[in-house]
Amino acid sequence: MTKKALTRFSGRLSLLLMLCWPAPGWSGPPLTVAVATNFRPSLERVLQDYRRQGGPEVILISGSSGSLHTQIRNGAPFDLFFSADEARPRDLQDAGLVAPGQMHVYALGQLALYGPRLQAQSWQQALQLADRIAMPNPRHAPYGQAAQQFLQTQQISLSAQTTLVQAGNVQQSFRYAATGQVQLAFVALAQLGGRGLEQANQYWLLPEHSYAPIRQTVVALRGSAQPEQAAVLIQHVLSAPVQAWLVAEGYKVLPRR
Repeated sequence: MTKKALTRFSGRLSLLLMLCWPAPGWSGPPLTVAVATNFRPSLERVLQDYRRQGGPEVILISGSSGSLHTQIRNGAPFDLFFSADEARPRDLQDAGLVAPGQMHVYALGQLALYGPRLQAQSWQQALQLADRIAMPNPRHAPYGQAAQQFLQTQQISLSAQTTLVQAGNVQQSFRYAATGQVQLAFVALAQLGGRGLEQANQYWLLPEHSYAPIRQTVVALRGSAQPEQAAVLIQHVLSAPVQAWLVAEGYKVLPRR
C-alpha cells in the first residue's frame, strides 16, 4: 500500500471509529448549528443524548430556513444547517459551500392546521369558521410555501372577511394560534406532538397530496472548523433510534439502507 493510500485509509478508519465509538468527553470548541424553527425542539432533545455519548457542546441558532440560508450565503460561520426544505441546502451545495457527501434528508415534514379554540369537526369547517388565519411567510419558510400550495391545490378561496396573518416562521405561526391572536394557523405536525389535541379537534392533518413533499435536509458546511464532529452529529440524527423517535414526534422519514 502506498503512503498516499495508507493516509487515505487511515483517515476513513478514523472517521468510522468516531461514528461508532464516541469519545467519553469533548474539550474542544462547540459546534454552531443553524436550525429551522420547526425542528429546534426536536433537535434539542436529540442533542441531550448526543452529549451524553461524548459529543461536543452545540450552540443552536434558529430561524426560518430562508433567513438562515441567507446568513450562510453571506458568510455566517455555521458548522451545520438543518433546513426545513431541500432547495436551500442544494443551493448551498451548488455554490460549493457544502462539504462533499454531507447533504442528507433527515425528516419529511407534515403540514397541519391548528385551532385550539375552534369548535370544528374538519379542516374544511375550520377554514370556514376562522376569520384570522396565520401562515408562515412562503418566501422564507418551507411550511408557508406548503400552506400556499395547499390553498391553491384545494382551490380554497378565503372569504373577504378572513384575514391572512403572515408569520415570520412556523413557530411564530403556532404561537399566534396558541395565544389567541388568530383562530387558526398553518403549522408543522411535529409542533403538536404529544399534545393529545387531535382527539379534542384542536388540529387537523392536511392531505399530503395537496403540497410538495417537505424534505427537511441537513448539510455540513465546507468552512466548518470541525468537519469530523459535524459528520458525527449528522450520523447520529440519521441513526435508526433517532429516526424512529422522529416518527413518533410527527415526522416521516426515508427508508435507510
